[in-house]
Amino acid sequence: MRQAITFQDLYRLDRMKRVLAFEVLLSAGVVSVALGLRSNLLHLSLAGLAAFASIVAAFWIRWEVGRKRRRLAIGTVTRTLDLARSPERLRLPLLTGNYLPGRSLLPERARGFAVDVVVLGKRLRYLDHTPRAEGESVLLLLDSKGDVLASAGSESKVPLELLMKLA
Repeated sequence: MRQAITFQDLYRLDRMKRVLAFEVLLSAGVVSVALGLRSNLLHLSLAGLAAFASIVAAFWIRWEVGRKRRRLAIGTVTRTLDLARSPERLRLPLLTGNYLPGRSLLPERARGFAVDVVVLGKRLRYLDHTPRAEGESVLLLLDSKGDVLASAGSESKVPLELLMKLA
């Protein structure tokens, strides 16, 4: 189970990942050239930079391929559980992108809503910050594994340009 965020927040997160990769490569290049000029071993520092850049490029390509496999789907909410008020303690294998060991219990002060939804004939459960009503249609962005990345209710309006950039 993952915690869904808004489409705008996911777009900002994607942009920040791109900027981070660019900054890491740029700073590695500057450090490598500076060390090479300082120690008169420019060819060794450039070889190290090439190795580092290829590792970053491999992770970047892997992230881009996963991003390209995202898909939009419309689901119907079947059940919503308020985590703050519910006497039921849920066991979740995944919470907000961080794995909990061995299907641990949610923390006592968990906020949000556990939402069960039917999408493309499959039942999914995800965490949401906004309450959902039973029978409500929600727009979901699913990753390549079928986990929910972002959600928007029937009352929210998501720009088409943003959806095209994300999916």
